[in-house]
Amino acid sequence: MYIYTYIGALIPLVTHGTPFWEEAVTKQRLLRKMRSAQRLINIKIAKAYRTICYETSCVMAGVSSIGTVIAGKVQLYKRKHGLESSEHPCVTPLPVNEWPHPARRVTVTETSGLTT
Repeated sequence: MYIYTYIGALIPLVTHGTPFWEEAVTKQRLLRKMRSAQRLINIKIAKAYRTICYETSCVMAGVSSIGTVIAGKVQLYKRKHGLESSEHPCVTPLPVNEWPHPARRVTVTETSGLTT
């Protein structure tokens, strides 16, 4: 129940407008506060003890850290609006009808086992 509230309500609320305040996220003070709040939510999601560390709480709850989520949203915004050039071109998946047949991907060569 908590995971749906976290993903559906809290993440959009916390990350709203991140491209415009991305410099503030690099400040350790703000990031520490956000991690503290996320850790409490992660403990509720994972039903863990309150003595676990932040990184462990993220792993046990199955969520990404708030810093990673914010950095991803900022990068996505910049790429969408052409503010950042990507050296890695976007890879679009092939349609199913263009997938190579498995039998045609592997070439088998037969060699004789006798050498003299």
